[in-house]
Amino acid sequence: MFDGLSQTQRLARLGEVAGALTHWALPEQERHHLCVTMHHGHFQGAVKRKGDQALCARCLAKGASHEETVVHAVHECPESTEVWAGIARTWEATTSEPLDMSSPVLTVLGLRPRPSADAPTQARERFEAREPAWRLLHAVTLLKLHQARNRVHMAYHDPKGARDARLSKPKDILRAIRLRVTQMVQYERTKTTHAAKCEPKAAPRQKAWHRFNSHWLTTGIATLTKGGLRLNLLSAPPPTPPVPPGTILIRVAASLQPAKGQRPPASAWAMEVLKVARDGTQTTRLTARGAIAATATHANATNTRTWLKFILPDDIALAIGYTPA
Repeated sequence: MFDGLSQTQRLARLGEVAGALTHWALPEQERHHLCVTMHHGHFQGAVKRKGDQALCARCLAKGASHEETVVHAVHECPESTEVWAGIARTWEATTSEPLDMSSPVLTVLGLRPRPSADAPTQARERFEAREPAWRLLHAVTLLKLHQARNRVHMAYHDPKGARDARLSKPKDILRAIRLRVTQMVQYERTKTTHAAKCEPKAAPRQKAWHRFNSHWLTTGIATLTKGGLRLNLLSAPPPTPPVPPGTILIRVAASLQPAKGQRPPASAWAMEVLKVARDGTQTTRLTARGAIAATATHANATNTRTWLKFILPDDIALAIGYTPA
């Protein structure tokens, strides 16, 4: 994790690790475990244990022999690899950000590749907005992997004879991660509700709900529904009604960027028209996009409108009942 780095790069990486240890999104239990992990404080491995006690119990049960270092326990062991693969899939599905779990820099240290200094401002802002969710998810994953490791180790070295450990399979670990992350995101929502009611009035874009929305809702990590908070990580996507065959599917989306500093507000929209065949396949027939006036351009204007002219294919116009004026 530090091999091949210059002194300057090593100090920079140590600074990133220190920043991760003190991140505000970490619960105290996960923060303490992360500190112990970073300082190699677990009572495992050949330096602190002897004989079979120093080896990975999961691998021993399969007839293999591997020293139980931190890197092996939470990165190289097949069960840990499967858990991290599940984390990468749900993170990419939720945030559209791919993660390369082949490096212990990401799985052990929890350091995502940071956008370069010449990257677009929006990319850097998205990285920072997702950082609390990643810090929480990474710390919880490390803790749940270690707790499952302890159950497997105690079950294998049971004085009464080796036995199978409970709740130690990858699916059990992923479920425990989901429950813990959901609990902590709900805790952040409760803190936000309390702060919005009790703290003094804050400046615009500094209010508690703005911070909560920018880190947990706008990023897609969670969703507020009528039933309460729903975590999108490690959860099945909400059901969507099927599109009947032989119909026209129209998708419309809009986006608004509030004013910031000297930058005025900006807004835009996009539309896509799909034709659904009898066998369910979808063919794109029309795409359109345009800007929306976000500020009034006339002194007495009370609202603004944007007009767009485009040509509809005949079959699409007939399907949606459009008749030219």
